[in-house]
Amino acid sequence: MSSDSRNLRISDLEIVEFINCFSVLVVLGSVSTSYFFGQIYKAQLGYSFYWLLASTIWIIYTLDHVLDGLKHKEQSVSIRHYIHFKYRKTILPTLAALSIFNAYIAFVFLPTALLKAGVVLAFSVLVYFLVVHFLKTKNITIPKELMVSVIVACGMVVLPGVAGDMKFNGEAMLMVLSLSLVNFTNLLLFSYHDYANDIKNGLESAATQWGLDRTREVIMYALASAFICFTIWTFFIVSPIKLPISIALLIMFNVLLVIYIQEDRFAEEEKYRFWGDVIFIVPGLVWLLFQQTSFF
Repeated sequence: MSSDSRNLRISDLEIVEFINCFSVLVVLGSVSTSYFFGQIYKAQLGYSFYWLLASTIWIIYTLDHVLDGLKHKEQSVSIRHYIHFKYRKTILPTLAALSIFNAYIAFVFLPTALLKAGVVLAFSVLVYFLVVHFLKTKNITIPKELMVSVIVACGMVVLPGVAGDMKFNGEAMLMVLSLSLVNFTNLLLFSYHDYANDIKNGLESAATQWGLDRTREVIMYALASAFICFTIWTFFIVSPIKLPISIALLIMFNVLLVIYIQEDRFAEEEKYRFWGDVIFIVPGLVWLLFQQTSFF
């Protein structure tokens, strides 16, 4: 962000900038993907669940951006971090109020099994913030992108599974692992493209820890591993729900691969972030578009 953008306001953001800045597609994607797996595992998920998942993920991403913004304040190179720092006095009370409201909704409306799983996941989020923002992370070899990937995948797959008929066996673990690796690949692409800004701001990420060449290699390893897990699931697991999951995952794989291959094209105006987040809207759309067909 250039020095002449120091007075940038939310109203000055373009549509894509606003969507990327406030993680709009992440929120929509969490609803879409959790709805997909809710249907797959025949879970009876009410509006309260989708509200809690979407708003909690927004709280996590937003608080993460605020804390990153506080590290360099007005000197933040990233528009996302600068905006969150500038409006922190409005954002932080909003997050606090929303967290209290969500706690009430969870205890009143969620079934016991889902509530317990949610509490475990919430504890994982607290550990993430403690490790990433309040401890010295330079000696920690696990990248924060991997931690976020597992947490988000559990929220979108495991929580609907807990409410439904998901059996925690090899089939389920392969599915959670595949989604975790997809999300990991996605976040590594973000880290790769954000490398220059993160270096200027002194922020820790996979790319700043490993360097660009190593990060690019790991991106391909992660995506290939996700595809291998999917292949094992496809050929060795007997399941009546293979087709919808296969369509959704293959689309997600291919979008990430295109972003990886066409690096320069997606670097423009942070298109990599926009389309990277779009992939999580795909599963719900797949179900809605094809649920009437006989093979579903």
